[in-house]
Amino acid sequence: MVSFSYTAADEEKSRGVRRMKALATSLLLLVAVVYALATWARNSGAGAWAGYVAAAAEAGMVGALADWFAVTALFRHPLGLPIPHTAIIPKKKDQLGTSLGVFVGENFLSADVVRGRLTALGIGGRLGAWLADPAHADRVVAELSTALRGALTVLRDADVQAVVGRRSPGGRRRWRSRRPWARRWRRSSTTGRTAGRWT
Repeated sequence: MVSFSYTAADEEKSRGVRRMKALATSLLLLVAVVYALATWARNSGAGAWAGYVAAAAEAGMVGALADWFAVTALFRHPLGLPIPHTAIIPKKKDQLGTSLGVFVGENFLSADVVRGRLTALGIGGRLGAWLADPAHADRVVAELSTALRGALTVLRDADVQAVVGRRSPGGRRRWRSRRPWARRWRRSSTTGRTAGRWT
């Protein structure tokens, strides 16, 4: 059985829920008392105002009970009674999850929607405009040159030879013939002489 540990934030939320329940119950009891007193006053001949107060209090009680029933019926059977069309979420959570997934997929993640949003953003045009600035282009070239020098410094001849050998039958022979050139390129790149070739 999976056990859940409550954090301080969860405990604070739980206390907030208990406070709201206590407040709602207190207000329900208050309007019930007001309804009882207003009804007694109306029957005692206090005047028409008592009838209006009683009607308002009665409407408040009906609304509170209706809201309580509606919210409770979503998650469990009210008062433990197996009333039809209650405990909706526990019974239909799989169906609700599937419907929600289909809705999100069709309205937010479909190919047409994503393509339209990307087109509206104009990423290609913005990137082109950004690279049109010589300062930005020089920065990109400098970063790529630094990354390439680092890759050439870390890269081992044996690794490249194995990859080239797997790609083509004659690749191993060609790599052996060009390996001195590769070593010279790596030495020159580590000293920084290749920076000018990429800018």
